[in-house]
Amino acid sequence: MLDTLRTGLTNWIAAKRGDAERDAADGARWRRFGKALFGTFIGGLAACSAFILIVDPYQVVPFSPPMPRPNIDTSQRHFYPAIIRHGNYDSIIVGNSMIRLFDPDRLDKTFGSRLANVAMNAATPWEQMQMADLFLRVKGPPKVMIVGLDHWWCDERADQPDRKLTIRAFPDWMFDDNPWNDFLYLLNGKTIETAARIVMTNLGHGRIRLQPNGFSVYTPPDDTYDLAAAQQRIWGDRPHVITPVTPPVVLTEAERTALRFPAQDWLNAILSREGDRTRTVLIWLPTHISTLPAPGSRDAAVEAACKADMDAIARRHQATVIDWRIDSALNRNDATFWDPYHHRLPVAQRIEDDLATALAGKDAADDGAWTVRVRGR
Repeated sequence: MLDTLRTGLTNWIAAKRGDAERDAADGARWRRFGKALFGTFIGGLAACSAFILIVDPYQVVPFSPPMPRPNIDTSQRHFYPAIIRHGNYDSIIVGNSMIRLFDPDRLDKTFGSRLANVAMNAATPWEQMQMADLFLRVKGPPKVMIVGLDHWWCDERADQPDRKLTIRAFPDWMFDDNPWNDFLYLLNGKTIETAARIVMTNLGHGRIRLQPNGFSVYTPPDDTYDLAAAQQRIWGDRPHVITPVTPPVVLTEAERTALRFPAQDWLNAILSREGDRTRTVLIWLPTHISTLPAPGSRDAAVEAACKADMDAIARRHQATVIDWRIDSALNRNDATFWDPYHHRLPVAQRIEDDLATALAGKDAADDGAWTVRVRGR
């Protein structure tokens, strides 16, 4: 009996000792695995960081090596600051997608300038003025500044947080004067992907989306234009008619005085900093008649007041204002547009030619497509 108990106790102690040894071995293996995993993570992080800092896809790293960095990304907000900082341009075009089809090379012949088109898709007036502000700080007053105007410049709530920005991320860290804080925002999947695409493009396996001056034809090829599809995008199922409001709304003096257009204050501040060295052209861009306020409506009266206030700012700074955002045969023609807001490439080229005509002294188009509201320097 004692022998049996002694044998059992010995076996139990041996089993416990074996369990402890196995636990110790398992613990050692897990520690080695943890160290390997941590080392792999740190090594991968270091490799990704080194890759980003060397390729420097957004050209914000002060010590990155020289290499071609084509503009391959669809996010103009991330690529355009580098065009301003590093490009050899003395003039800019700011606005949203409605002015992105303006070709700087064609306009340079009119202005004798080196224009960069840094208009951004869905850019709010506040974002546009951040681009103009960056140019002023980095390059000084531009020789020429062309600003594309639309209904957002008449938004009475333009300074509210939900109107100053869109769902597109705005990299304000790229627009400040401190390059060293940019590192905080570079280590992410999007930057790694962009850096990899730049490398692949340099190796001949990618597509350059933007020319060095920011220009691109972002609309489909014009020979694929489908009028019926465009009309569906423009009108939907609505009747193809514009109904005036009668009797027309007339703002009272109190209502007119109460109107405020915050975006115009931002533009006024930029123009004040330019001084008399910049030739500024403000262009109310063409838009389909269906998007304009109904004639006689309160919205039409507010827009008329907005345009009048913009004219006053232009006169103050000797800027030119040319208006394509009017009831005209051009804007009533469905075939002018891909959708309610975006005109076709031949229309953009016509506007470029007409702009030269207007600046040469003509006050209005023969077909009523545009009119010079204010003639500046």
